[in-house]
Amino acid sequence: MILAGIIILGFVVRMIFFIDIFSHYGEAGFYPAVNEDAGEYISIAKNILHNGVFSRDAAAPFTPETFRTPGYPVFIALNLLFFKAIPFAVVTQTILWLLAVFFIYKLAILIFKSERAGLIAAVFSTFEPAIIYWNVQIASETLFTVLMIFGIYWMFLFWKGNKFNFLLLSAFFIGWANITRPIGEYLNYFYALAILIFFLRKNWRKAVISAGMFLVVINVIAAPLILRNMALYGSREISWASAVGFGKYLRAINIEAKAPEFETSALPRNSFLAANKIKEETAAAIVKYPLAFIKVHALSAFPFFLGDGYLNIAKFLLPKASLNKVVTDWQGSVKELLNFSSGRSGLDFLAFWAGKIFWALIMLGFVFGFIQLLREPEKRWPAVFLLAIIYYFFLATGVGSYSRFRFPVNPFIFLIFSYGINYALTRVNAKNR
Repeated sequence: MILAGIIILGFVVRMIFFIDIFSHYGEAGFYPAVNEDAGEYISIAKNILHNGVFSRDAAAPFTPETFRTPGYPVFIALNLLFFKAIPFAVVTQTILWLLAVFFIYKLAILIFKSERAGLIAAVFSTFEPAIIYWNVQIASETLFTVLMIFGIYWMFLFWKGNKFNFLLLSAFFIGWANITRPIGEYLNYFYALAILIFFLRKNWRKAVISAGMFLVVINVIAAPLILRNMALYGSREISWASAVGFGKYLRAINIEAKAPEFETSALPRNSFLAANKIKEETAAAIVKYPLAFIKVHALSAFPFFLGDGYLNIAKFLLPKASLNKVVTDWQGSVKELLNFSSGRSGLDFLAFWAGKIFWALIMLGFVFGFIQLLREPEKRWPAVFLLAIIYYFFLATGVGSYSRFRFPVNPFIFLIFSYGINYALTRVNAKNR
């Protein structure tokens, strides 16, 4: 009953936000100009629906899309097909997110054996302001994260029950997440490795078969995209988007190490070959300047783990308020933090610092929860598994990350945080008895 109340209230809050956006900005409020991704997704979706092509071009010859993957545009296209309006995609993904909250709650019970930890994780996953904001925007984060949560839930059930249908369900959802947002493309091999390691001591044959089946299902789902890219561009990658994160690291390392600037003009015209070149140059730069990489990577932790986006949300909700809107939030340097914080007052000051303090407390609770989990042998493996996923997204996001890029791992941060809070409450209650 408590969980149902959380989910219903979460839906009501989102619909109030939905109505507020629509009344202030109309349909365009769900895909503002500052969110370039949304415009591209909508263009691709309309082309899928009306022209039967996977392209963002407004007219023929419709160049094949190689950066975006088809999962989210297909989702938008289906909503346009059945409901005839873009805002219904927002309502659909809101419902899907609240369904995912139920699975977050179930994950906490499955991993931690604690209903209270599940309810705490559900509350934070339902009412964290940036999650609400992105739930009601045309952006792939919500759908991608929902699919990933479904996939990881069934993966844990597979580890617990050893039933192959659970493994197939896990691979199905993660496979669709893979072609919804390609940032998880390399994460699939980590999942397969985790499956392999988990069963290796028990039954090496089952370990190999399970990991192999997982990768086969994922590649079958991505096969049309892989085959097209192999035929047209000579690449097995589903997108060249991963080069963006590599490129950000390369630029930052070169600046930090005062190395010669990488000449993008020398890149091949084939986007996939260009992406491979950037990855090779980035790997070479990391090997040559490891301390520069460690520094820029470490600084990226501040905006990734403490970024909140609340200043932007406040500006969006209160368009007439005197707020200094920033697109990407704090990027990690001390000088930039001082520049952001100086001269702020009133709502501007409150929105900026409330978010930083809130997320600092969340991360402290997360660290505490993780330490407690490491002390319990049966919970150590799930905790390390979730931490590895969180770190992957931190690493893959690259330099210049902010709260939006943390969105896919917020539920896992809240899960470990909720365990820490539950552990502390249990100890306090025990002392008071």
